[in-house]
Amino acid sequence: MRAFKISHLSQGFVAMVGGLALVLGAYMLHELEGITRAVQERERQAARDEIRAAMSDLNAQVLAMGERLANWDETRQQLVHDVYYVLWRDERVPDAGVLGADVEAVALYDAEGGILMSPPERALMPERVAGIQGPSFVVIAGEDAAAGHAQVFHFRPVYIDAAAETPLGYVGLRLDLLSALEHTRRFRFADVNAIHLGEGRTEVAALQDLADRLELESRPNPLLDLVREVFKRELLHLLIFVVAVLSLASFLLHRFMVRPLLAIAREIDDSQGEPQAFANEGPMPVQELEQVRRSVGNYQSRLAELNRTLERSSRDFYEQSRRDSLTGAFNRRALEEDWTASEAKSAEAPCVLILFDCDHFKAINDTYGHAVGDAVIKAVAASLQECLRAGDRLYRLGGDELVTYLRGADARVAWAVAERCLEQVAQHDFKQYGLPEPVSISIGLAVADPALPDCSLSTMQKHADLAMYAAKRPGGQRIVCYDDKMAEAASLVASHCINAVFEAIASPSLFELHYQPVVQLPERRYDYFEALARIRSDGRLFTPADIFPIVQARRLDAELDLAIVQAVAIDLQRVVLEPGQGVSINVSAAGIVHAKVVSALLELRRREHGRTLVVEITETALITQMETASEHLRQLRQAGILVALDDFGSGYSSLRYLASMPVDIVKFDLSMIRLLEHPSAQHRGITQGIAAMVRSAGYHVVAEGVETEAMLSRVIESGFDHAQGFLFDAPRRPRRIEAQRAGG
Repeated sequence: MRAFKISHLSQGFVAMVGGLALVLGAYMLHELEGITRAVQERERQAARDEIRAAMSDLNAQVLAMGERLANWDETRQQLVHDVYYVLWRDERVPDAGVLGADVEAVALYDAEGGILMSPPERALMPERVAGIQGPSFVVIAGEDAAAGHAQVFHFRPVYIDAAAETPLGYVGLRLDLLSALEHTRRFRFADVNAIHLGEGRTEVAALQDLADRLELESRPNPLLDLVREVFKRELLHLLIFVVAVLSLASFLLHRFMVRPLLAIAREIDDSQGEPQAFANEGPMPVQELEQVRRSVGNYQSRLAELNRTLERSSRDFYEQSRRDSLTGAFNRRALEEDWTASEAKSAEAPCVLILFDCDHFKAINDTYGHAVGDAVIKAVAASLQECLRAGDRLYRLGGDELVTYLRGADARVAWAVAERCLEQVAQHDFKQYGLPEPVSISIGLAVADPALPDCSLSTMQKHADLAMYAAKRPGGQRIVCYDDKMAEAASLVASHCINAVFEAIASPSLFELHYQPVVQLPERRYDYFEALARIRSDGRLFTPADIFPIVQARRLDAELDLAIVQAVAIDLQRVVLEPGQGVSINVSAAGIVHAKVVSALLELRRREHGRTLVVEITETALITQMETASEHLRQLRQAGILVALDDFGSGYSSLRYLASMPVDIVKFDLSMIRLLEHPSAQHRGITQGIAAMVRSAGYHVVAEGVETEAMLSRVIESGFDHAQGFLFDAPRRPRRIEAQRAGG
């Protein structure tokens, strides 16, 4: 690598800082121009708002003047007998005060729309009006208007009868638009003299409707121009100052750093490693450089101490390389070494491998951050270590997986240890890390059989992993011990189910969706149906308990959501549900932020515009891209799709979701509904109070899992709008599609 001189580096540093200053100045100028454009745009918008308000006021004034003139008795007299029409027009009308000062001309027309008498020489009023249906405005611009200003003409019928059915004639007014606007109000932003419709254009409309068609400009802002000039001038002064400071810094750096460092280098070269050579030299101009020179004299003595420290550190390195830095537990390397050593000492002794896995750890990490995730792993590891036997070691394999093995223990002993671990973790207070919910673990046991030819560590880990996977299945035990049947069943079912899932995602028509009604209370009327995913393959029906572990393990959530939306569309084309019956679709956290899933839902809304469509977001699924999810939900709601928060009260952040996302419906989880049957009024009051709070905030509330009439009565008493459960109907294929399938 090429070495650089300090003088060259200092010059390069000065040049770099100067360049950055120039770039910063250019950026600040660019930002200034952007701010200027933004201010000008806001002023133009303010001018537009002023014109809208003024046009609305002017519209009301002109309508009032026209009504006063039309209802004036002398107006009717002139329409009947116009002998004094000129006197009436030129003297009586101005003196009577029925018109404002901005009216330039007035004229009367007979019932056929012809003017009673030709206007003055400049033809201020049109000769004829036709097709007047009530009050009307005509605005003329360009060459058709006097002095190049837009003119406002207002024509109003004068009726013979009180019922306003037979017109006696018409009255007409003329105003100069710009003059009238100036008299209407004082404009702060709008330049009234720049208002025009465009050369030769004629508009027929009410004045307030014409405001957005006018071409206008905002008033010049001298203060903004002054600010821009002052900013540019001061920025130039700042750049000149920076250049001067950098030049001075370069000189001082060379004088007080470069030259003394060169002197130190010469002294080191002449000393030949003897620190005493610097003792009698004169002091350096910089105190720190003098300290550097003196430190060189102590280098050799310190080098010996460093060598001794290195020897001590090397003895600690082996132990540190076998430890996990976060939890203090042993790592995978230590597990392999300890297993090999233990296997060689007691090959015939029984052994049980215990695998621990933290549930939903990735979701915790993504939602609350890695610092919280690290704290959770440390707490779990500490809890597990407390429950192990004396001499047993805990190993961290990586992520949220921890493992231990018990030599000389059978399945019964290992199960007791696992239960202690499960209970210890459950009792730990994870709220101190910012988690509102407890953390749980799943445990898989693998018992080594010395009689089998292969009891290697890798085989034991595979067996424990299968058992742990079974422990994570919905409704299963939290501790599972591996056996051979589990391996065979897992291999066959998993392979069959995996193929079925991939085939159904590729061809959504393979889904056999079951529908469960959501009923309106208290009349129990079917309001809409929730679509639930099922896959039938080779005569076997795969339920969500089979489907979702595969989908989650392979991160196919968004693909599954898209396929289910398409499957619902296929069912609706087959008229599975009665016309007008609504349908609810569950969408995962990954699906609601996926553009294709949202587009499919919007397309379904367009095709099924006569149905109620509901999108259910599972509250137990953590949504990490909250801003994107909220924006997509707003798009769905704007298209007429309702948004429901499912499983409310059973997951991660119920109130956080309600406060952060646009939601219409809140579906209370079964665990919350069952509290209504609790003998304690305090327990029942929890659900009733939360339901009342959510309902008062404007949400519809749905009770899930209603199975008995007694539970339904409690639900109705608690004010729920809707209910869902086996009391009304189980999820099933509607008879309509089954009949079609049997007939085909």
